[in-house]
Amino acid sequence: PYLRIDYVIETADGFERTLLMWATAAANNRIIEVLLGRKANVDAGNSVGGTALQLACQDGHLECVGQLLNANASPNLGMRDGTAPLHRACSAGHLDVAKALLASGASVDVADKRGRTSLHMACQSGNERAARLLLSSGSAVNRSDRDGASPLLQSCDLPVLRYGIVDLLVRSQANVNQVGGAHMS
Repeated sequence: PYLRIDYVIETADGFERTLLMWATAAANNRIIEVLLGRKANVDAGNSVGGTALQLACQDGHLECVGQLLNANASPNLGMRDGTAPLHRACSAGHLDVAKALLASGASVDVADKRGRTSLHMACQSGNERAARLLLSSGSAVNRSDRDGASPLLQSCDLPVLRYGIVDLLVRSQANVNQVGGAHMS
């Protein structure tokens, strides 16, 4: 039987995924191996630009991330909104996944279309360990997004103030006198 591995399957709820994306969402490493062995396009995306690597990073499937990166998945390929795999991993607090992405050449300061970096995402999500990793990897602590918000300003705007993140950013030379963030929250 002939297996078409380039199909994009759309479910009744409009959730598009390639076969590789379905296997990744299920963390089925064996099927991922088979699909990659049959030359599945590792960077193929759905209508919003989501890829198998994006899913693996969001869900914290470290072994899947490794398989996809070893098959030359782009660690910086963003979705249509510019969200990169590192954004997903840091936002969800998947530290091991973030480390794997950085080791594979992911840009620590790649920004989405709103100008938010992975450090913005980690701080906004309250993930201090991810913020610490990004800062130690050279992330720009004072970079503002398109609304003028730095990671520190976003951290101070959280419904529950994360003192550990604020302290980490201040100790990393964040500008404590920043004004901005007109469209935050």
